[in-house]
Amino acid sequence: MNHKIDALTQLWQIGRVRIVCMTGDTHKDERQAQRRVLRVSAAVVLPGHEICYGVRTENVSSSGLAVRMPRALAIGTKIELTFVLATAAGPVPISLTAAVVHTMLSGDTWLTGVSILKIADQHRAIIGAYCAGRH
Repeated sequence: MNHKIDALTQLWQIGRVRIVCMTGDTHKDERQAQRRVLRVSAAVVLPGHEICYGVRTENVSSSGLAVRMPRALAIGTKIELTFVLATAAGPVPISLTAAVVHTMLSGDTWLTGVSILKIADQHRAIIGAYCAGRH
């Protein structure tokens, strides 16, 4: 599926096709965790690859994030994401593993929603406090 996305991206770049949104076949917005705006720089690495993408986060919850990617990623792609969250106690580097659940072309970037698969308990608690306004 990744090759199909790359091909569609290339066609879009030369004006042959317009992609509005790519989601899994049964995607519904079922988010229940409280979400909060978080616009910070972050790094994304695809496991098994040496490429590190500089990205920007849009929002966060204890179960997922939205990030702006320079390219589309296939639904289900696993990523390693690192960013720094400012807290009352000072900046906290957060590292997690997530899976892509949707991606949508937005301007010149791909707005990519990811679901957190693996994160340290204390980092999930810090994100939860941030989303609840208790940071």
